[in-house]
Amino acid sequence: MTVFRLAKRYQPALWPKVVPVLDGVAAQLSSTLRGHVAAPSTTLVAGRRARSYEIEFRRDGKDLVERIVFLLDGRREYQLLCRFEPGGRPSACSGFLATFTLA
Repeated sequence: MTVFRLAKRYQPALWPKVVPVLDGVAAQLSSTLRGHVAAPSTTLVAGRRARSYEIEFRRDGKDLVERIVFLLDGRREYQLLCRFEPGGRPSACSGFLATFTLA
């Protein structure tokens, strides 16, 4: 998990404007990893809307998936990351998201 300070306070009413921005960030990250975004979705984390992406890519001859979830709260942006092999059971990722709470 990484936490960033937002330049402006996030309000839930801004969600429709925020989603395209987060989609762009995920596309940029997938480009950096030389992969592609496979599963963009909106989900609930810690009782709040969050944007989730699965980026499929290859590293050192191995196929991998990186799940990144963006959660915005006030002046904070939480980036929750988990990496696993495709076809594997990313239960650790799901457990992490299910138990995540805001500080």
